[in-house]
Amino acid sequence: MNMQQDAVSTIRIALRAGARNWLAYAALAGMLMTIGGMVGLMWFVSFEPGFGLHAMLCGALSVGGLLLWNGTLGTAMARDRTLS
Repeated sequence: MNMQQDAVSTIRIALRAGARNWLAYAALAGMLMTIGGMVGLMWFVSFEPGFGLHAMLCGALSVGGLLLWNGTLGTAMARDRTLS
């Protein structure tokens, strides 16, 4: 799946999850961290000519969110199928 399909699947599963599928909320948090980190990275890099500490922290947040998102989405989708 591409990133747009992953985002749609994450939101769909999180809306249906309820309290039974906490992995869906972890995947949603990872998706929001990834997007927020990328936006923050673009913000700081556009205003500071160098790659400063703020940009590095936003980049690390984005990578961490991507790892969380990719690590939990497949399991959340499998759990969603078994709970439905």
